Amino acid sequence: MNLDVIPEVKYSEFIKYHFEKNGRKIDDDSIHEAYARFGGVTWYIQKIMNYVYSITEKGCAFYVAQLDETVEDIVEENSEIYKNMLFLLTPPQKTLLVAIGKEGRVSQITGRQFLKKYSLSASSVQKALTALLEKQIVTNNQGVYEVYDKFMTIWLSWE
Repeated sequence: MNLDVIPEVKYSEFIKYHFEKNGRKIDDDSIHEAYARFGGVTWYIQKIMNYVYSITEKGCAFYVAQLDETVEDIVEENSEIYKNMLFLLTPPQKTLLVAIGKEGRVSQITGRQFLKKYSLSASSVQKALTALLEKQIVTNNQGVYEVYDKFMTIWLSWE
């Protein structure tokens, strides 16, 4: 079942209500930034906001300046999972996954510039890409390839 993205205004109202109901505050910029950064995808917004709520003490507020560190903490929590996932990949699959992660989005996956930048060959990319798509680690949306897990994309950008 595919759910449409919930409008940002509705998310904001919901989040602020629950924070305020329990003696906490969150600024509009934090909600907006999280929403924009993760395209309004419910799973990411919930993950971030649950974490933010858990680290914001009663009587305190969370501000957008803390958001980068919060996202980094979540990514760090998943670091071992990502390491294990990479361990299970073949070297060409790993190299391609890291390259896609560093780029964020790749439309010219066998383009000369992308191949050269990451020392890849078109044939190895095709084979590795097929495996990554089958394992649902990478997605293809109208010819644009991305790592499925946005937190993993951030982690890969650190590699």
